[in-house]
Amino acid sequence: MQDVSQVDWREVRVGLAGSVEQKDQRTFIARMGQYPEVVSQLKTAAIDRGLSTYTLVYGIADGGNGLREALSSEFNHFQFILDRAHLKQHVYATAEEMEFSDEMRSMWIKHILDSIDSGYVKRVISRLKRWQGEGQKSVSNLSKYLLRFQDAVHYNKYRSLGLPIGSGEVESAHRYIPQKRLKIPGATWHPNMINPMLALRVIRANHWWADFWKQIVLKTKINDNTGFA
Repeated sequence: MQDVSQVDWREVRVGLAGSVEQKDQRTFIARMGQYPEVVSQLKTAAIDRGLSTYTLVYGIADGGNGLREALSSEFNHFQFILDRAHLKQHVYATAEEMEFSDEMRSMWIKHILDSIDSGYVKRVISRLKRWQGEGQKSVSNLSKYLLRFQDAVHYNKYRSLGLPIGSGEVESAHRYIPQKRLKIPGATWHPNMINPMLALRVIRANHWWADFWKQIVLKTKINDNTGFA
């Protein structure tokens, strides 16, 4: 009889919290789980960075189903910002389906993105709804996507406020928090071991390593003194 093992891919979600002004001070989280439990951890990270009931919170992320809703339910005074790079991917993919010439495609993409950046997303949606040419399904999907995030794409306004418009920090954190340890060549992980390992990676990323081991040593001494193993 031959042993058979099943290997599945699981998604690890990474987030960070910090002040807009203090870009070098971040508290990271990482977890394999659903959005509500991940966002709950993110709120704890935000509290570590000074979150209060009156703090205006900006959340920059992609358009994952349920993510915006989880963030909005967890944070008061919340403004979602759709990651601009993800929006650009949708616009470029739609333009490909519309069968423009190379020059016309570049002009169309620039006009759409400039209009969205400047706060004219409703005009863009109206224009897309009137499209009768090639790629109507893709154009319709883009229209619905923009309708869903129409209050989260005024990028020129966000720039003027000094806010980030992309989730590059999170993408970078993905590489050095979970991936550096979990995606080593040939490695597979039991699902029950992933979150404990992520917890250790987060402790290191947040510079809590020394305090963590102090607590371990203290707990060991207390157990020894009370006679428990």
